[in-house]
Amino acid sequence: MADTAWSRGTCQEPVGSRLAGEKLALALTSLAAVLVPLFVIWSTGLSHPNAIGGLLPWNDAAGYFGCAVAVLDHGTLSTFCERRPAYSLYLAGLLTLSGNELQRALVLQAVVTAGALWVVAAAIRPRWGLVASLLSIGVVAAFASTNVTTTLTENLGLVLGAAGSVLFLAGAQDRSPLRLAGGAFVLAMALNARAGGFLVLPALVAWPFLSGTNPLAGKWRLSLPILLAALAGALPGYLLAQIFGTGTGQMHSNFSYTMYGLVAGGERWTFAANTLTPQGGALTTDAVYRAAWELFIRQPHLLALGLFQGWLEYLQRLHLYIGWIPARVAVAVCWLWGLASLALSSRTDAERALLAMMAGVIMSAPILAIEGDIRVFAATIALDGIVAAYGLSRLATAFGRTRGYLPPLVLALLLIAAPVLAPGDLRAWGGAIVVAAVAAIGLQRPAANDAISSERPNDGGALAAWVLTGLVVSIAGAVPATARMMDSFPLNDRAAKADVTTCADSERSIVARLGRDSPVLRLVAHEDARTIWPIAIEAEDFRAGLSPLTYRHDDLRSLPAGIAIVMARDLAAENHSLRRFEILLGDAATLPVNGRPYLICVRTTPDLRLSGAYPIRSWQAIAQ
Repeated sequence: MADTAWSRGTCQEPVGSRLAGEKLALALTSLAAVLVPLFVIWSTGLSHPNAIGGLLPWNDAAGYFGCAVAVLDHGTLSTFCERRPAYSLYLAGLLTLSGNELQRALVLQAVVTAGALWVVAAAIRPRWGLVASLLSIGVVAAFASTNVTTTLTENLGLVLGAAGSVLFLAGAQDRSPLRLAGGAFVLAMALNARAGGFLVLPALVAWPFLSGTNPLAGKWRLSLPILLAALAGALPGYLLAQIFGTGTGQMHSNFSYTMYGLVAGGERWTFAANTLTPQGGALTTDAVYRAAWELFIRQPHLLALGLFQGWLEYLQRLHLYIGWIPARVAVAVCWLWGLASLALSSRTDAERALLAMMAGVIMSAPILAIEGDIRVFAATIALDGIVAAYGLSRLATAFGRTRGYLPPLVLALLLIAAPVLAPGDLRAWGGAIVVAAVAAIGLQRPAANDAISSERPNDGGALAAWVLTGLVVSIAGAVPATARMMDSFPLNDRAAKADVTTCADSERSIVARLGRDSPVLRLVAHEDARTIWPIAIEAEDFRAGLSPLTYRHDDLRSLPAGIAIVMARDLAAENHSLRRFEILLGDAATLPVNGRPYLICVRTTPDLRLSGAYPIRSWQAIAQ
């Protein structure tokens, strides 16, 4: 008999007003789960290493923001952004739709991310119930909130990854080649937008051979479209790099540094840069891969050590993005129970597909965990939410049996022991995960083959996934492409041609739209001067909210109240340089942030308070 559901859940589909109410509740919860953290961060002054004060793009985020602006300014993608070009185009589209104001673009980005949460929840609700769908929102939202203020590729990878996962599982449910191929294609796009668990893609190709009792020819007919779609998923990024790039970059070229560190026994990417860079020359991607291969031939055991270290780091960081420990333990209980249930009793095609995808993530983890922290799992984080929801559904059936409360209680006690007995020690959490995983397998084994009733859910999740994918592709492709074809670049206007000769000879002139495509972060002295839009943060809160991993951390902490930090985009630059931003320091009380163009006179010597920043001497409005 053909599979009719992702799993044999006990949920019965509600009807009428109750169904509409549940859909509305999921939509509002998804939106709140992303927007509330965004505005809380803006109100508290919490910084991300890639988003100072929750606003200014920093480190890698500054590079992607600069590439997005360059695309809209008749420029091209730099080699940095050609490695993962899709997000820069996506951000360019968001900036266009938001009038080139970064804060608005971040809100739009959050709304699209909320759509991804809803797509996952909408697919889960008719299968495993409202509570399970709310749990999936909580899991994915906890991850999304760690990057909600950033201009990083994780934001696009999460959205496409959620849509692709839902599509593929829906295709596995009804063995639809279109949905299977579509899911593989979208998931491959996600992994090319935000590099991550690439071994998920081979797992998708292998899934037809692990499912059902269909003849071999039928399995090939399903596997071949999946294979072709997974390969085709790399084409959009390549085409974007060719159209908007310089043609000199290479997709995912930075992975060569990660691979060398892994082959060297578990070092980070900087190890290759520090040990291989030739004197007076640049280190090419081919040279790094060649050095990695030579090192592997000489000392193959180092790769095994590197993979083992990566595996340990993955376990230590599992669900670490959930900050509140009781919630992290609860999610881990459901996730482990769901994973063990899939491993022991997968009987439907969709269950086997979910198990195969998770196997791909877990096999990829040792390669990724050392280098990328939890961010590398953005494209597959929706799977964690789905598995946790599945585990909750299976646990719910256990409560109907004698002593059904014991399995989750035992797992919770094993997991809570780590932060209680060894607070702050991630090795203890990793060890607790391993022990709890073994316990999850043992505790549910007697009931692994219990039969549960089957209900056919609706296809709203798959349809929503198609719509979400179309929306994202339109934002990333159609908006910037239309601007290029029409030679209508929104950041080029008469402000760039203003008279910039009025500054003193000892000063440098910059034309910038303060508060628009030149974001401004103001540090104020008193709480009553704080604002969320535009952002003004109390200096003490700003210093307290800085991560130690932030570039120029000590300089930023030393900034006094009354300072405005400006990431100024110079409209008057003579060429279309890919890096047209200057860090400036001005007066927080008087510097305008209304989005209008200003002629800014800047000292030519850096400000000692923040290395690489220049003090603003004066400014004057430019008539438009």
